Amino acid sequence: MDTLMSENIESLASALSKAQLAIENVSKDKQAYGYKYADLASCLQAVKKPLSDNGLSVSQLVTSDADKQVLVTLLMHESGQWLKSKFCIENVVMKQCNSLQQIGAGLTYARRYALSAIVGLTQEDDDATSVPKFKKEDEGKEKINELIVLCNNHQLNTKEFTRFHNIDSGNIDTVKNGIINFESLKKQFTEAKDVTN
Repeated sequence: MDTLMSENIESLASALSKAQLAIENVSKDKQAYGYKYADLASCLQAVKKPLSDNGLSVSQLVTSDADKQVLVTLLMHESGQWLKSKFCIENVVMKQCNSLQQIGAGLTYARRYALSAIVGLTQEDDDATSVPKFKKEDEGKEKINELIVLCNNHQLNTKEFTRFHNIDSGNIDTVKNGIINFESLKKQFTEAKDVTN
């Protein structure tokens, strides 16, 4: 079975969580074949700086598997940790285009969707009502950083802690509850330790 991630991803997970706070949704401002979409350039522009600021980068390579062309998307962290996804490339049939142009269209389509999936980028209608999200607020950033520092200072695996406590970096209430749970557990542990001494 093909490996889809490095043995450890703690540093990558922490960096990606921070990057996702800064990634803005892209608008579906292009139109073709009867539907609206955000093009590859817009998707890359939306994620480039947030990823770079957090020691992350993306590389997309084309390889083959049996008789199919496959797009391999790698999300890499400066620590050497990585995630990988594979996406089969389908030719897009377009009138008045040669076979290479059809392959190119399929590749662009695959790159856009694979990139969006691996970093958590979403596309929204350009005329959609803008709803403020907590992830853009200073409080949200501070709480997430506070939780990460708490876990690091107590040698806890941040990923496991957040999974166990159902913490979602996109929901301020779950982050706050995670910090409260942490402090409560710490207090109980300290009290129990004092009783035994």
